[in-house]
Amino acid sequence: MEQRLRVFIDFWNFQLNWNDRTAKRLPDWPKVPLVFAQEARRLMATAGSTDSLVLHEARVYASYDPASPKDAKLRRWLDSFLDLQPSFRVYT
Repeated sequence: MEQRLRVFIDFWNFQLNWNDRTAKRLPDWPKVPLVFAQEARRLMATAGSTDSLVLHEARVYASYDPASPKDAKLRRWLDSFLDLQPSFRVYT
């Protein structure tokens, strides 16, 4: 049976932990949900599931300060890049 997968990402929690672990190297955001889906498939197989798992959607929840010029850049990136990637939906 085919199962649809939705990945929920708390942007700041993910990004700050990523920064701590990678010396602030930029993540390849379009690949992030694909890696999560691959790990979910591995865990399902380990649990004995024979179902296939298809990435349906990656939901990213982010916040920014609309009064901050620094956050204006983040908002543009979220709206004009990340939200336009296949399977992504960004909520701010």
